[in-house]
Amino acid sequence: MASVADRYDFIVRWEPYQIRPGVPDEGILKPPSTPDNPRVGAQMKAIGQEVNIDFTGLSDRVPNTLPCHALLHYAKETDGGSKQNDLKELMLQAYFTDGVFYDTEVLVKMATDVGLDANKAREVVTSEARIKEALEEVEGWRKKGVRGVPHYIMNGKHTFSGNQNEAAFLKAFEDVTRH
Repeated sequence: MASVADRYDFIVRWEPYQIRPGVPDEGILKPPSTPDNPRVGAQMKAIGQEVNIDFTGLSDRVPNTLPCHALLHYAKETDGGSKQNDLKELMLQAYFTDGVFYDTEVLVKMATDVGLDANKAREVVTSEARIKEALEEVEGWRKKGVRGVPHYIMNGKHTFSGNQNEAAFLKAFEDVTRH
């Protein structure tokens, strides 16, 4: 996006999707990482290294991400959504690199780190209604054909899923603005 920012206007929005639906609130314990069963596979490690991300596998639990999605939705509603991407970046780094498990206090801290109100953030991540709304959004994206992450929608068009190189993005930007 940075390489073509002079040609296109970008607004990044994160929509909810669960890779592992049904994870309990306390998460699911992961087995220890061993050479025969690493928490992060070689392919994921290599993809991360290409873009300077160290996928560590340090978190000992798989989280229920619905509170994260509820908080991201709140961030999207707030201040024109400008804080949502920063919040998502903090969430990704916390779990995949730093090994932090998402709980209420961690999510509230992340929200305040990007400038969101702590009390409102706490209300959002502990609200049964907000969690239910996040789950309904996840189910809505499944009904629209989303089957994994990342999944890219550009100018309202489902473009592609999965890891893509820069050339694929540049072609997609051109294609969706031409049609």
